[in-house]
This record gives sequence, structure tokens and C-alpha cells, in this order.
Amino acid sequence: MSQVGRKHGLNNIKANVETNLRYNTNFQVIEKTEPYKNNTSGKRGRPPKLDRKVEEDLIAENQRLRMEIEYLKKLSALVLAEEQKNGKKRS
Repeated sequence: MSQVGRKHGLNNIKANVETNLRYNTNFQVIEKTEPYKNNTSGKRGRPPKLDRKVEEDLIAENQRLRMEIEYLKKLSALVLAEEQKNGKKRS
């Protein structure tokens, strides 16, 4: 077996087949014919950049959502403090 064959696991496949035949085991041999099987688009590398307008809109929406979360946290803290002050349980 050549160095290339060993590097790519061909020796291991042959050993697995021999072991299966010798001991009647059901180990499956995984073939390495499609290394990028999960990449269905066929494209590799960095995705293209978004349009400037789309990127600005996403940044603005992200900032708005962060401010909304911050507001809701403060509102929740105020409601909780008011309920504790009045002795009510939060439901």
C-alpha cells in the first residue's frame, strides 16, 4: 500500500473488510468518496457581502431590539419591586 493510500485511510478500509470476513462481524465500511456531501450548493468560501442598505437596516433593527430588551428588563425589575413593596406574589 502506498503512502497516499495510507494517508487517506484505504489501508483501514481493507483491514475492516478482512476483519469482517474473518470474524463474521457487521462493521460497516465508510467510503470516503464524497468528502463534501453536506455542501449541497457546491459553493465554497466566504459568502458574498450584503447590500449596504440591507446591512444598515439589519444593524438598525439589531439596535432597536437591544433597546427593547433593555427596556423590558427595566420594566420587569420595576414591576417586581412594586409587587414586593405591596406584598403581592408575582404570577
